[in-house]
Amino acid sequence: MWKIYTMFLGILVITVSLIFWLTYKQLNLFEAYFLLISLFLGSLCMLFGIFYIRCPYCGIHLPQYFIKNESYNLWLSTLLNCSKCPICKK
Repeated sequence: MWKIYTMFLGILVITVSLIFWLTYKQLNLFEAYFLLISLFLGSLCMLFGIFYIRCPYCGIHLPQYFIKNESYNLWLSTLLNCSKCPICKK
């Protein structure tokens, strides 16, 4: 579960950064660096979640599997409600 929370943290950081950028388009140098670093770290957290959440038995990457095989608005809820691996059923 901590990997899923890390992925959500990345999504939250990216969202807040983009809202900040859209609100204050005239940024000084510090704010621009802060925005770029937060976007980078948020993207890194999301990629961490996508590539490191996997089944301990068969090794399938669950977010990638659900993104490919579920509807675009159902993959996240399916991932959160998943209690067994869809491939190996463990």
